[in-house]
Amino acid sequence: MSGPLLQRARYELMQRIARFSGVRRATMARARRQSAPPLPALPQGVPDPVHADADLVTMLAELQADGLAPRLALRPQVVDAVLDWAARMPCYAYENPAHGFLPGQRQAAERALGKPILKAVYFEPEQGCPAMRAVCDSPTVHAIARAYLGAGAQLVSRQLWWTFPTQADEKTRKKAAHFFHRDIDDWAFVKFFFYVTPVQRGDGSHHFVLRSHRPGWKQLTVEHLQKTRWTDAQIARGYGAEAMRELHGPAGLGFAEDTFGLHKAQSPSVHPRLLISLVFQLHDYQLEDHGPRETRLLVPAERVAA
Repeated sequence: MSGPLLQRARYELMQRIARFSGVRRATMARARRQSAPPLPALPQGVPDPVHADADLVTMLAELQADGLAPRLALRPQVVDAVLDWAARMPCYAYENPAHGFLPGQRQAAERALGKPILKAVYFEPEQGCPAMRAVCDSPTVHAIARAYLGAGAQLVSRQLWWTFPTQADEKTRKKAAHFFHRDIDDWAFVKFFFYVTPVQRGDGSHHFVLRSHRPGWKQLTVEHLQKTRWTDAQIARGYGAEAMRELHGPAGLGFAEDTFGLHKAQSPSVHPRLLISLVFQLHDYQLEDHGPRETRLLVPAERVAA
């Protein structure tokens, strides 16, 4: 079996087994006993772009107990730099490299595409945006990931994307993960999210169900051991409304999360949301395409309004 096929087979086997909480906990316990390499070092005099309102012990305890540690923030100058870069660079509707547009020309891009644009991503933003690169190298972020996952924690995905207010259909919203669901990306993984724009109700806030990252047999049986999308009402009945958290706040708000726990993004209805997502895993299955892309714009840049 060739390299890519073997990686795919390993990934599919993992997805069948890694949903069991005992397997996940044992994997992380073994990884935490390993020695860790030095944390990434920022250039001398450069402050960590990520600030934590609590120490590492507290952050780890919250992640282990609740699956969520909402105590992070990007420094204001980092927010400004990422937002400025994103406004000047094309993003790509639904991750299609042929559907590029500048954020300010979304309506024209929708007319050219012939449908609403709910989500648009930047390809490898850390390569073009120094502020994004700094966030990826944050010693605070790497320390939290290692504390939770163990010494083998690897940063395998660096994403920056817009979610726009639009009348998207249910199928599109499900594909964009706007219904409650679990991620099964590895035997153990943790994700970091940072709002680059302010997020209040109606702006695409992130939702998480506390303590849902360690489901028991009864919960897994209800889910039929499958990837499933759940409505808010179903989650409230199963876990109680008091366990459901909606995360909103100023630009720069960040949080660490075990997204094996039930979570979703809310479809925006008022303002667009720009979000950074960093994914740490114990194994990298090389699922992201880092090869050259032939990108195209839906609307010529000269038609963008000043």
